[in-house]
Amino acid sequence: MSKVQRSACTAVAGKRAIVGTTLFLALATLSGCKTPSFLCFKSSGLGQIVLLNSDPSNNGGRPIAVDLVFVTDKKVLQAIAKLKASEYFALREQFRRDFTKGYEIQSWELTPGQFDGPKSTSAPCNLVGTLVFADYSSEGDHRISIGKVRSGTVVLGAEDLKWVPEKR
Repeated sequence: MSKVQRSACTAVAGKRAIVGTTLFLALATLSGCKTPSFLCFKSSGLGQIVLLNSDPSNNGGRPIAVDLVFVTDKKVLQAIAKLKASEYFALREQFRRDFTKGYEIQSWELTPGQFDGPKSTSAPCNLVGTLVFADYSSEGDHRISIGKVRSGTVVLGAEDLKWVPEKR
């Protein structure tokens, strides 16, 4: 390869790098500083959950619905994070109509004394919050917020649920 060909190749490679960097910055700006979906290879959120309805007499012997909600939009998080579980389950369908994006739900129903897990979950990129709601028949919030942990157990106790993160 001659010196002219080498310098031409170097110039083309330099222009490609500039174009690539410019394109990346433009996409990052357009996405509102969120990770573009094509760059999301691994979420920083929950990857595995175990559900445990610890006591056969829980919830008067009736099954308990449990929703795991991954939230990627701050407005959605503000709207949902203040709800008690009874309000959340009563408004869940309306919520789906009002907010068509910004969250994902995984649902289960556990009978008293049931162990279910481990379940694989897939938290989305740009996670702003993860909530668990349990539809107990008794009064109470019956809602927990999970940090950015990779795995843990939801224990449905006699009075309320609790989150036990897995220690690594």
